[in-house]
Amino acid sequence: MGHLGSYKGLNVGYSLDNKVRDSGASGGVVSSLLINALKKNLIDGAVVVGMDDKYPWKIKVKIARTKKDILDVAGSKYTLVSIKDILDVIDMDNTRLAFVGLPCNINIIKNFQKKGKYKNIKFFIGLFCGYNMPHKATEFLIKKARINKEDIVKLEYRGGKYPGGFLIKTKQGKTKFFPKYYYDIVNLIFVPKGCLVCKDYMSELADVSVGDSWGYKNSSLVIIRTKAGEKLVRNNLIKLKPISEKEVLKMRSEERRVGK
Repeated sequence: MGHLGSYKGLNVGYSLDNKVRDSGASGGVVSSLLINALKKNLIDGAVVVGMDDKYPWKIKVKIARTKKDILDVAGSKYTLVSIKDILDVIDMDNTRLAFVGLPCNINIIKNFQKKGKYKNIKFFIGLFCGYNMPHKATEFLIKKARINKEDIVKLEYRGGKYPGGFLIKTKQGKTKFFPKYYYDIVNLIFVPKGCLVCKDYMSELADVSVGDSWGYKNSSLVIIRTKAGEKLVRNNLIKLKPISEKEVLKMRSEERRVGK
């Protein structure tokens, strides 16, 4: 299977809808895959992670059922999501769902599916993950920004122009921004031990794996892995360009240089 796992196609792509493209972390591909799946009646909703409406510095697992719902949660969330919170949301819904999450999330849910649970998850969209951070990393950055959590009205992990960065907006109209490469330092401080031994960086168990495509402005690397994944990307909302495995490996090896 090589370094990338099993796949049917390697592509770089982006959303043809500029609003969707700009709302995402890198090209709006995941949003477009979900919007199209809803439009084609392949799913009734998608399990996603957004920011909490009441506490906008915290994340919350949600089910998106409309284009607006999807755009409201667009963008990366660089913080650990409790698998319990994910499963609690899925437990409350028996409709046909897509799941967007990290490699470890997908692995757990697929193991449950082998035992007959969560069969209503019809598609898995996997996000690339070098390693993730606990919520205290977010609180660390908020503290460095010298902002009170209670004053935050919006927090984005990839806010601003591509490639974006840690962006906070307050009730008082104040804005604080840390470029994306700040995460290189914060990751090293807060990385969980389990992430250091994880071998699944590119969501090899997903139907479609999606991550940044460095060298292509505001676009995603899209790895199609299964027949279900092929069905998801039959999609006139996105533009895809095939690339070679050699180019993918070079792209990922240069990842840490971005934003510096």
